[in-house]
Amino acid sequence: MVKHGITPDCWNTSHIYPIPKASDSITIDKFRPIALTPMLRRIFENIFLQYLNSLELSHFDPLQAGFRSGFSTMTHSVISHDLFYLKNDDQRLDRIFIDLKQAYDRVDIDILLNKLKKRSDSDLITNVIYSLFTNCYSTVSINGSISQPFKRQRGLFQGSILSPFLFNIYIDDLITSLSNNEKIPSALLFADDIQLMPKNYDEAKKLLKIVEEWCIYNRMQINVQKSGYIGPSDWRLTIDGLELPKPSSYKYLGLPVIKGGIDWKSFVLDSTKRSNGVLKFMQVKGNNWPPITRLMLYRSNIRSLWEYAAPLMSIALKDTEFDLIEAVQERSLAWVLGSSDHSGHQYRRLFRSLSGIESIVDRFETLQIKFGIHVANSSASNPLYELISQIEINNSMASNESLIKNNIHNHSEFRIIKPNIKKNGYIRNYLCKRKVGLLSITRSDSDRIKYLNKSSRHRRSAADVSLYVKDKFLSRLAIKWRMSTIFFKKTCVKCKNPFRISHLNDCFNVTGTDELFNFRDISELENRLKYIQSMYKL
Repeated sequence: MVKHGITPDCWNTSHIYPIPKASDSITIDKFRPIALTPMLRRIFENIFLQYLNSLELSHFDPLQAGFRSGFSTMTHSVISHDLFYLKNDDQRLDRIFIDLKQAYDRVDIDILLNKLKKRSDSDLITNVIYSLFTNCYSTVSINGSISQPFKRQRGLFQGSILSPFLFNIYIDDLITSLSNNEKIPSALLFADDIQLMPKNYDEAKKLLKIVEEWCIYNRMQINVQKSGYIGPSDWRLTIDGLELPKPSSYKYLGLPVIKGGIDWKSFVLDSTKRSNGVLKFMQVKGNNWPPITRLMLYRSNIRSLWEYAAPLMSIALKDTEFDLIEAVQERSLAWVLGSSDHSGHQYRRLFRSLSGIESIVDRFETLQIKFGIHVANSSASNPLYELISQIEINNSMASNESLIKNNIHNHSEFRIIKPNIKKNGYIRNYLCKRKVGLLSITRSDSDRIKYLNKSSRHRRSAADVSLYVKDKFLSRLAIKWRMSTIFFKKTCVKCKNPFRISHLNDCFNVTGTDELFNFRDISELENRLKYIQSMYKL
């Protein structure tokens, strides 16, 4: 059947589960539809997409970064950022942001098929897409009840693996029309997120007219209230007869844009506020969670809130902004280790070393190195390459705030990695060694970090073995041992003096406990901890 461009009808029914965007969601626009499609369809689409990506059909305009290998939000964000900091005629301070209303759901399948025919002579491809995206039905699950199937009148099939690729085909001619073929791009797109960067008022009106006319011909609708213009020129711009809003800040690709650039202070304050909220929630709910569970939740639910733009932040942030993020990390790791009653610079370094978590400055620098690797592996048509080339040839065209001028793509350690970038496992091993080296730095002979060695660290997370002890009470005891707080404010039952770890040897002939902290035989470490626990009923 498939070789004739016909797919099974049963593949064309999806099951939609509305997920509220906020706790107070009432109206339908406050829900995000999650669609599940048949497994066999997904397998077929995966294979078919690989085939489509191998064809000239997939050669989209390089100003589109959405859903494309070799492109990313970060490469586009660097371009967007640096165009604020070029000089003279190359600078782009005025920005227009266009929001397409329900872009996926408004795709006209007949128009899409016509665009497919223009890009490909293959009737098979067109027939397969026609079969997969016409006569589509959906059911909706509400409070456990499933509705009767209803026919979809328009739009791409929700949940389809092919939908992002097809949307790029649908919108590609708009990008071509917006492109000025000059060294400085006039537009950047990530899927349906459109940013226009005109060099003057006349070009701004021209670009807006192109977008308006394209929307009319392609049955799209601009959400004027969610669009916006930001810039020092204070132009009066209209779309569809309505004046374009002039917000003080507009979030593009997750970053708040204001007059003159990205508002890093606002981004840091917002991300730290949200991460503090998540931390407080976990502190209430996770009182009995073992340390390793807490650590994994910190990495996935808290740290991720500020790491999205870390490669850019590693250069753009001020020391005070780094300190705000570091403070949240310190509180989080104190919670992970159950040691919130201990503070001080030495404890903070020990918290990070035990948890396998670098300082914020070190972590962001690591992610900047990884960004250099990402850029090196990006598509040759990525417009970031053109901007890098221009600034490297003429360094004076960019001000000191330029990320490219500050080598965001070419960190000094990336230059060490670059000759070996294709070697299997080299990058992972290099970054792991770098991380462990940073976590193992000691400042004095009494620094407990010196006891954390290669055999005591997990080979992936670099966290200490104390967090991996299965019994959560013994795990917390092991952490206290590592911190020398296990006998905090206790008196030795033998000599009646304030207890120190040396008393284990002097009074009880217990030696070599630190040597047991390794992954070779955790059971031996657990037995020793149980014995120590029994001595003081800790």
